[in-house]
Amino acid sequence: MKNIKISALIIAIIIPFTILAQGPAANYFYNRHTVIPWAKCYVSFKKGSNQKITFLPVINEKTNGPMGTLGYTKNIDINSQIVLIPSGITNASEDIIKNKIVIIYYNSQLSDSLLSCNINRSIEYGASALVVVSNKKAPTISVSTQIELPVISTNENMANAILESAGWYYINKLNTWQKNKESPLQLELPVELRIQIKGKYTTITDKYFNYKYLDGYLENNQIENIQIRNYKSVNFISKLFKELKFEWIKETTHYFSSLDQKIFYTLYWGMGFSSDNGVFNVADIKNREYGLAVHENTHSLFYKNMTTETSSFINEGIAMYAEAMATDTNINNREVADLITRSKLYRLNEMLKFNIGNDTDKTEAGYPSSGSFIEFWIDKYGVKSLKELWQSKLSNLSKTEIDKIEIEWLEWLQTKTHIDNNIIKKHLDTF
Repeated sequence: MKNIKISALIIAIIIPFTILAQGPAANYFYNRHTVIPWAKCYVSFKKGSNQKITFLPVINEKTNGPMGTLGYTKNIDINSQIVLIPSGITNASEDIIKNKIVIIYYNSQLSDSLLSCNINRSIEYGASALVVVSNKKAPTISVSTQIELPVISTNENMANAILESAGWYYINKLNTWQKNKESPLQLELPVELRIQIKGKYTTITDKYFNYKYLDGYLENNQIENIQIRNYKSVNFISKLFKELKFEWIKETTHYFSSLDQKIFYTLYWGMGFSSDNGVFNVADIKNREYGLAVHENTHSLFYKNMTTETSSFINEGIAMYAEAMATDTNINNREVADLITRSKLYRLNEMLKFNIGNDTDKTEAGYPSSGSFIEFWIDKYGVKSLKELWQSKLSNLSKTEIDKIEIEWLEWLQTKTHIDNNIIKKHLDTF
């Protein structure tokens, strides 16, 4: 879960049906044994020794990219002296932080708004970068800001490693400050920090897309296949939803070589997601690349043609329906049949409130159920009805009315999967 509320509409897809392979946990990136080829950070003495510091970038929700990369257009390579200001930057910090990397502490005493304020002051006073130390073991932090400088997060163990490199004097000063809450502590450390992140992505353009990817991490044939399947997917969904008379608007799509790379650069777990900043996908996912392209491009099509937001269940359902129609037409229905047989299917009135992707059990049920429900809805009311469904979200209906729709859906599902009637009855008897 993110630390700052997202203002943009974010639509994430986590691989359903397969125990939800979301990718490595944040702890993985903070393990000193982990080698990240596209980024590094270490504390060092001039012309002397150095020590690895593990970190994750702080993400700007305005771009869904690391702070300081300016929306995947700039590499980060900074080597500057460190200034420790644990309580945050004040007006008194102006003279000490110029051209230096500032370390602040981010915990219950430093609110999200104060973090944004520290970023703005770092920029105003000419700091090279900002390091945010969290009391969490594996912090993941995002902000929403119009202006940028490089900002990374790390944990207290790494902060202690930096202070140890500078000497026990600095650790004692910090401990004294934390114990007595002395008025503001500002310490220039006799060491430097180097932060490197490959943030300048290559861009290629075709009729439907602007593609961004990190050069050297995707092969030429992968890039060609990405273009082919996305072109094909747009043509497919344009025909599938032809009656809606939607217009495809050119999309910016970011591709990552691996799941860990995508998580590092976006702090979003799962194989793909769409937002008003574009689409963010993993390139190779075991023969599901075309389905993912259809899924995310369906999100993009609806997001850019509908003026209002909808519920997660309706939103994901439309994308899951399109993905099934493009790859395996009955997969959602089979999965729902399996869920209901294992007593893992939720009641429809509950699922309409799901935020799919945030909870493992609800996500496992939510993805296929929403896709199956949308297929049922289209069979009954036609594709044109999706506009009204998107806007209403069925939120104007009573539980009794939703229960009636659920019965119709499950009766329809029986014609697709031949579920035993007693299993459906048992499900409908639950509350």
